[in-house]
Amino acid sequence: MQKTEFEIMRSRVLLGDEVWVVRCGGGLLSCRYNLIHHPIDCAKCDANCTDLAKLSGVPQDRMITLDHGLTPPPGSFALPQTTEELLAYEFEGVNVGRGVASTLVSMLRNHDVELEGRHRQIVEIMLRASICLARNADKILRDIAPQRVFLWNGRHVQCRSMIEVCNKMGIPFTTYEVGGKPDTYQVFENGLPHSIQVRDRMANALWGNTEVETREALANNWFRAKRMGKNLDDKVYTGGQSSGALPPEFDPQKRNLVIFNSSEDEMKSIAEWQTNLYADQNDAIRQIAQATLDWEDFSIFVRIHPNLTGLKNRQMRELMSFDFPHLSLIAGDAPVDSYAIMEAADVVLSFGSTIGIEATYWGRPSILYGRAFYQEHDAVYRPDSLKGLLVLLKTVDLPPKAKSATLKYGFFVSQNGKPYQFIESVSGGLATAGKKLPTLRPMFLRKLVKFVRRHVGIYRTNFYSIFKSKAPSWYQYSQRPQLKDFSDFEQKYLEKKHWSSTNFLEDFSGDGAPRLKE
Repeated sequence: MQKTEFEIMRSRVLLGDEVWVVRCGGGLLSCRYNLIHHPIDCAKCDANCTDLAKLSGVPQDRMITLDHGLTPPPGSFALPQTTEELLAYEFEGVNVGRGVASTLVSMLRNHDVELEGRHRQIVEIMLRASICLARNADKILRDIAPQRVFLWNGRHVQCRSMIEVCNKMGIPFTTYEVGGKPDTYQVFENGLPHSIQVRDRMANALWGNTEVETREALANNWFRAKRMGKNLDDKVYTGGQSSGALPPEFDPQKRNLVIFNSSEDEMKSIAEWQTNLYADQNDAIRQIAQATLDWEDFSIFVRIHPNLTGLKNRQMRELMSFDFPHLSLIAGDAPVDSYAIMEAADVVLSFGSTIGIEATYWGRPSILYGRAFYQEHDAVYRPDSLKGLLVLLKTVDLPPKAKSATLKYGFFVSQNGKPYQFIESVSGGLATAGKKLPTLRPMFLRKLVKFVRRHVGIYRTNFYSIFKSKAPSWYQYSQRPQLKDFSDFEQKYLEKKHWSSTNFLEDFSGDGAPRLKE
């Protein structure tokens, strides 16, 4: 993230732009990378941000630190009661809830946030942070009146309010992310990296500006590499699968539907990805299973996405409760070969995952039941109702869509991205102008002392306790949200062997580990 920030800052400085940098300065009560406001993480982040901004050529007087005094006190505003209310939650005319929902759902790996229960305190803390950012954004954008704002990703609590204010004021913005190729980054004009419309527009432009032979060759290479587990643009999930392995109950004499699900938390907060076809993926699977219950010689296999492996959230608990005689679940870490069952099945159905368009590439009829980045490419069937879906499922020898329709997508996801010109990754860190940057910034300790003083409210700090494998002894004296504010989180938190935001939340995704068919 900070590598890309340096690249953008440096390039804009060299273009002669007046570049301003907005730093958190440890003022936000919560963010995606430091959910519980750990001062060590704050110090590292602020030191890195400040050093890289200076190195890029941004003068000190153009570095703005958020005014954390704009954070509302606890209990000063009404809290939403449902996830849907949180997604739509506005304060002073700005949506401050969507970024909170996005971050919390991702951290919990559970789209069912309990706003009336165990998650209520952390939701309030994150809303206070989001409101602080919105108020700062309003003031900063009015004072500077920038021609464009650059932000990383854009969907999380530490960025989303800024985008909402940009939209309200009519100020153009650009979000950025890692690129499809190594050592590249992507920029998205006036939209999030998760926007179907923005990506489709970019894919069309990239496709149209590249020679036919080149773009088709690169697209074909991506699909083949993806199947072999050698793709570079995404995590490889097929490592533990046995080539050609099918579920033992798979009967080629029957008509077989394979459903590839996705984790619900990935796009829960992105309005563009929502659909009226069903409440969630489990609801869709339930409807399909019920509607086909009496179909003769018809089987359904649900391949659970590997990134759901080990989760105990609502999505997994509901899925494990299904009891249909013609439906089988395939665990995300089972040795079943996803590509083998994709090719053996009569029909493939997905809810937006990449394998939906891969199925078409490999000559299989593929149905998209929902939204996807490739939905406008005419590479998959797109029924607009359960009735329409059932018609497709009943169609014997349903022909696949054209393989050529898949190439634009494969080309875009593998090739989109700008190469870094001013900074590079080297062994153990980053380098610019041939000089390796220090992993631990010189100002880190100074920043740490500053943040510890602010958080603790005392000048004498036991630094040894910061690195002990339990909650630091000074935490209880902190002026930031205290352990008691987290209610039933407290005991779980204190029992953790490692003090981090991820460990802090990992036990709060649900109860009861489901057991899946191997």
